[in-house]
Amino acid sequence: FCNAITVFAVYSAMGMGFLFQWSGWRPKTHSHCRINCEKLVEGWQQSHPSTLLYGGLMEEQKSFTQRVKETVIHSAYLYKKYYVEYEYLLCSKAFEKSEYYIISAHEDNYLHLTGLHTDLDALSFFEKCYSGSLQESDFDFCKNGQNEKEVKGSVRRKINSLPAIMSMFSVGTSVEEDFEKNRIRCSLAAGNVSATLGFIVAGNAKPMTLLKGNELNSSKAKKLDLVLRRKAGETKFSKIIIGDTERLLEHKSVLSELLSDELCALMKT
Repeated sequence: FCNAITVFAVYSAMGMGFLFQWSGWRPKTHSHCRINCEKLVEGWQQSHPSTLLYGGLMEEQKSFTQRVKETVIHSAYLYKKYYVEYEYLLCSKAFEKSEYYIISAHEDNYLHLTGLHTDLDALSFFEKCYSGSLQESDFDFCKNGQNEKEVKGSVRRKINSLPAIMSMFSVGTSVEEDFEKNRIRCSLAAGNVSATLGFIVAGNAKPMTLLKGNELNSSKAKKLDLVLRRKAGETKFSKIIIGDTERLLEHKSVLSELLSDELCALMKT
């Protein structure tokens, strides 16, 4: 008969709704009983993606606060890698007030994207996230004018959307000037299928808010035509993320002084 522990773990997870994930244990087909445990568990995971199984043993669901802490710690590393260490230049037919915008994010912008309340200053909060030393006691879900349930709902949506902003400046992203959604007002917003990232523009644009899903106004938003990248601290953009030489030529008159020698040479060929 099929391995009793395996079957018990699978069916117990189904009946009791525990969270599970794979460790070293791998289910398999037992020819003598013709039960494919792997397919059985995969089917359950697809319909219950939050279920976890460690080596055939069950583990209770982590608390919401634990999951928030782990997500903001993990995402802080990615945020620094994709945003703090680089700056981006965006061009789009959606822009009427400026021919381009430069995105320049800093460590202390990160807190706004989490929706959390903390007594730490924004820079210290990021540093504790980035170092992995953030404690559950460092933040809470208490905000003036909102009950805890409302704040937790907002935080849940934001942390679920955080990973999506790491691919925000890629093909398929749309942008909109003067973005408005409920009480939120942003000078600029970018959106993909998973998230909307709002920016405040004071010189360069800095991230100030994060919403779940694409909340852009479809009548105003347009795709990104050109995205360039440079390392933070450099003066010239040297890499094309979206677009080509033709797009560079369209914006040559205003971008020429911001382009590296390599990109300028592309426009002459």
